[in-house]
Amino acid sequence: MKKQTVFYVATVVLVILVVVASVKIFSQEDDWVCQNGQWVNHGAPSSPKPGSGCGLPTPSDEPKENISVDSPKAGAELSLPFSVKGQARVFENTINFKIKDSENNVLYEGIGMAQAPDMGKFGPFEKEISYLYQKPAGNEVIIEIFELSAKDGSVINLVSLPVKLDIETARTIKVFYLNNSLDPEISCNKVFPVERVISQNGSPIEGALKALVGEINPADVEKGYDTNLNFGVFVKKWSLKDGVARVDFNEALEQGVGGSCKVATIRAQITETLKQFSSVKEVIISIDDRTEDILQP
Repeated sequence: MKKQTVFYVATVVLVILVVVASVKIFSQEDDWVCQNGQWVNHGAPSSPKPGSGCGLPTPSDEPKENISVDSPKAGAELSLPFSVKGQARVFENTINFKIKDSENNVLYEGIGMAQAPDMGKFGPFEKEISYLYQKPAGNEVIIEIFELSAKDGSVINLVSLPVKLDIETARTIKVFYLNNSLDPEISCNKVFPVERVISQNGSPIEGALKALVGEINPADVEKGYDTNLNFGVFVKKWSLKDGVARVDFNEALEQGVGGSCKVATIRAQITETLKQFSSVKEVIISIDDRTEDILQP
């Protein structure tokens, strides 16, 4: 009888211990709990805070290549403007873009930035292509996305995307640059046109402004053309009423600008680019809605 009682008590104690242990294991008491994409301590967990698996990308989620493109896909049919989107892990977050046609003519070159949270981490990127240097020879083009080696400047991590570009919906406009070869006296207010290709859809004024503040064609640079517009300048807003074009730029337009000649050239580049359109009679330039104290020599 005593043996049966002891056995019964031991069994009950064992069951209680198993239940307590199960509750401890499965109830997330004294454990790390994933809430809203972050690990939160529940009780007093004995294990260290997990480094992944709670709404954050794990190594297996990251792209296998240092540059991956989400869109466009190879073989896509595009028209201006279009965007190139993806993820990159590159030196100083800098990505290079180039577009070439079937005859290897360079239609576009530019730089974009990956929004990586830290060095050595992946970050998303998006680059809008709103203009070309010239019309392609046919509608088949190659978009190249790559990094330039910090060691020797060579192309690395190259992604090549063959796509089809609708050139029937494109038009040719002009942007104006300085050129000291054409203006040996350096008169400062003389600027000269080069052609760019933009979409027929939308405003040609907006298309011309985007091309003007965009990257200059290296082939034009070899011919003596240059721009006094800083890298990073963009148009915040613009309007046209009664022949008056008002264009508001970001503060990069006047950063580091000094000297009356440079200021005069900047104004001439913008004004002449807009006055190619018969609807524009006068141009008013502003920076962050300021007109009075901008572009001081």
